[in-house]
Amino acid sequence: MKINYPKEKIYEKEKLGNIEEDISYKKFNEEVDYFSKKIDFEYCLFEKVKIEEGLFDFSSFDNVIFKECDFSNISFRECDFNRIKFIDCKLVGTIFIDSYFKDVSIENCDLRYSNFNHTKMDKIEIMKTNMENSYLSGVDLKNISFHQNNFNSSDFTNTKLKDIDFSTSKIENMKVNYPFYEGVIVDIEGAIEISKSLRIKVI
Repeated sequence: MKINYPKEKIYEKEKLGNIEEDISYKKFNEEVDYFSKKIDFEYCLFEKVKIEEGLFDFSSFDNVIFKECDFSNISFRECDFNRIKFIDCKLVGTIFIDSYFKDVSIENCDLRYSNFNHTKMDKIEIMKTNMENSYLSGVDLKNISFHQNNFNSSDFTNTKLKDIDFSTSKIENMKVNYPFYEGVIVDIEGAIEISKSLRIKVI
């Protein structure tokens, strides 16, 4: 699987608070108390941005890079993410419900308690990321690569997992249900954890 990564550009520095319309070729590097706007971002860089409270609902992000940002508990409901990189970001409790992801790379991020319910994902790679207690129920997964993640106590109910490889990831107490787990790829320890979710006793 080949991911189409965002293309880095020459960015002009801008402040989020100054944005009133769709924007491109900008760099954001600031702490913001509150942000709530529907904006289309194209060819932008968010670096060390921290937002205390806010909403990006119904926004779109195209060829955008997020580096060392803190968007914990921020809402990205029904957003479009295309050609995106999240690197070393804190996204604890962040809401992505009903969003669409295409050509997205997530590396070394903290996504504990994040909510991806009913999202659509195509050509996604998630690496060395903590997704403990995250919600991924009813997600449409296509062309997914997971590597060395923590999915302990995450919820994948009603999500088809055929050919999804969890063999390098932690999946203790991960929730799955029949028949959606059919064809999932796990190691021996993972198979035991899946059986626990299904209340199967292994002796």
